[in-house]
Amino acid sequence: MNRRAWIGKKQIACIALGILCYLLTVWSEGRAQSLQNGYLKRNSYGEGQAQYDLQVKGLGEELYPLTVELEERVYGAEEASEVFEQVMAELGEQILGDNVSLMEVRSDLNLISALPQKGVQIRWSSGDPELLDSFGHICAEDIAKEGRETYVSAHLLASGRQAEYQIRVWVYPPDLTEKEALAAGLKKQILGLEKGDRTGEGVWLPTEYDGKQLHYREQTDSHPEILLVLGVVLAFLCYAQDQYQKEEKKRARDRELMFDYAEVIFKLMVFIGAGMTVSMAWERLVLDYRDRCKRGRMKTRAVYEEMERSVQQMKSGISEGQAYVEFGRRCQLQPYLKLSSMLEQNRKTGTKNLSSLLSAEMAEAWEQRKTIAKRMGEEAGTRLLLPLFMMLGIVMVMIMVPAMLSMQ
Repeated sequence: MNRRAWIGKKQIACIALGILCYLLTVWSEGRAQSLQNGYLKRNSYGEGQAQYDLQVKGLGEELYPLTVELEERVYGAEEASEVFEQVMAELGEQILGDNVSLMEVRSDLNLISALPQKGVQIRWSSGDPELLDSFGHICAEDIAKEGRETYVSAHLLASGRQAEYQIRVWVYPPDLTEKEALAAGLKKQILGLEKGDRTGEGVWLPTEYDGKQLHYREQTDSHPEILLVLGVVLAFLCYAQDQYQKEEKKRARDRELMFDYAEVIFKLMVFIGAGMTVSMAWERLVLDYRDRCKRGRMKTRAVYEEMERSVQQMKSGISEGQAYVEFGRRCQLQPYLKLSSMLEQNRKTGTKNLSSLLSAEMAEAWEQRKTIAKRMGEEAGTRLLLPLFMMLGIVMVMIMVPAMLSMQ
């Protein structure tokens, strides 16, 4: 079976599968409608309105769309009473919050406002708002150790029916640690001083409390510990910047070496073709480089600096071949490694074939130089995009601002 026939069978199978799914969906919808038998179910208590999008058959030749909305189910009188009793049986535990019992309330109550699963809304009121408000917050600060009794009223509403129940509550002072108790006592003393004389310009804070010397300072929103994190981050950024600068310098040096490679090969080929030895041509390139730098006609170039170092090595007693090898290693680029190897080998065999080798190498080097120049031009064009976009933004602002001002 060829591939085209296999693809055709797969397409037919996909179409058949789509038709089968469509028929099953239509059958299931018709079966679901027939099972409903004209009966629409309401949403349960508190679930809100139910909406049914129907299609009526028999009003005409075609199916007629019809939307029916049913209100949620409501409680009858007896059902509402039973639900309210169930809610009150469970409500005592649900409003405890962090407290152990309603007979020992030491922190705020969690007075919930609804029980959606039963469709019941709850409104609260307090019998003593100065002690415990209708939100369950303990308002009083000076509560006796034996506690104070009060109550909260729960107004239950469901399906238009309502009922009111009262829940007894004993409120006790909160359990405080030693430091919290001392702080509460000090605050009470300061409030007493504040209320004692309101005609003065200010209040003198107590310098001693419970036998302890006190010192104050104003609380601020500053977080000095963030300076430690910033110091670590800056240290990492400095290290990263240093590494980036080293990498950037190395990339710039490599680009410069590759750009000057063709020129070095060309000059060596010319001098060797004129009858000079490799070492004489090498030294002549260095002398010419130094002369041009002194006259200001040329800036420092890495390749000539490395060549000058090789000349110094040869003058200090290192063999010529070893100096060429070290030169290639310092440059750390494949073309220079190839050049150093070529010079070292031809130093042993003579310069008979060196000119032809250098000529071939020069042709390849010039192509590389063209590629590098093209890449540098593209990078320069990319760097110009940011100033261009900035200028475009300035022009747009100059045009839009007067137009908007004139509209206003």
